[in-house]
Amino acid sequence: MATGNRKTPKSAPSIKAGSKAAPTSPINWTGVKKAYCGSHQSTRAIGSQFGVSHTMVAKRAAAEGWERPPKEEKAERAKVNTRKAGNSAPTPENGAVGLDARVQRFVSEFLIDLNGSQAYMRAVPGTVEKTARTMASRLLARVDVQAAIKAGQTHLQGVAQVSAARVIQEIALIAFADPRELVETKVGCCRHCWGTNFLRQRTQVQRDTDFELWRKKAKPDEVFDEEGGTGFNPHLPPNPECIECCGDGLSRDVIKDTRYLSPAAAALYAGVRRTKEGFQVLTQDKGAALDRLARHLGVFEKDNGQRNDPLALRSMSDTERAVRMSAVLQGNPALLAMFAQLTGGGEQQ
Repeated sequence: MATGNRKTPKSAPSIKAGSKAAPTSPINWTGVKKAYCGSHQSTRAIGSQFGVSHTMVAKRAAAEGWERPPKEEKAERAKVNTRKAGNSAPTPENGAVGLDARVQRFVSEFLIDLNGSQAYMRAVPGTVEKTARTMASRLLARVDVQAAIKAGQTHLQGVAQVSAARVIQEIALIAFADPRELVETKVGCCRHCWGTNFLRQRTQVQRDTDFELWRKKAKPDEVFDEEGGTGFNPHLPPNPECIECCGDGLSRDVIKDTRYLSPAAAALYAGVRRTKEGFQVLTQDKGAALDRLARHLGVFEKDNGQRNDPLALRSMSDTERAVRMSAVLQGNPALLAMFAQLTGGGEQQ
């Protein structure tokens, strides 16, 4: 049986009452920021170097908007993605002179969708949305960045051949388009209008089909009922003396072939929506287009002082609206010539 004294572990030295704790050295945030902004070290490595947790480094960087130096490989990847998407980046020729590479990429991405946060996240991959929102706001407040964006928009307008005159022309097409070029309600005769003795009239195919069904079930002495005869044509006008519809006929909606629309009708057309009841033809807002055009021409402000009532033109009668627009067009020969061309091109044969 082994006998001996066990070694008792040494206890940690306790702080005597009344004695002061060792002073804690302050965090060198200047050095932390320099390491964060000047290198690609992880926040954990930086925190270990300066005796602070990596979460505190990350929170401080987000709060003060510290920026990492761009990585070359990520910059190249961002450029390749931009080229694949078919978006042109700003160049020194279109306004990005004097900006560093990171800000130039931000301007390039911002011109794509005009979304500051998303543009910054694409320009600086790995940036969280909160930080991107803050940094984008700061960049957009800079005068040189705004100048680069304006120059980039001008450059893109030249590439796409978009001008204010073209926009106004498109609005004018919508404002004066005839909706009947898209959908038309036609009224034709009913089944009884032109039938013998106003009985139900069928087409020849319908009559032959009904006859075959009757022949299979008919009795030997039975005679097939010809009713109102054949020759039904829904395009014929209603018969005023019809005892079935009383001359009102039947209406039907006809959707026009979009391959043959005039320029104005094509501008008004916005697609087709399938519903449970059938098809719904979508159109641009003619009233809104008319209001925009009237404001551009100064109809309210110059002619009748209705600057604060842009909807007044909608409440006018057709005659009042025509007189008002005619007066404005007479004072603008170039616009009058454009409308004359549109009117001539929109006539149906």
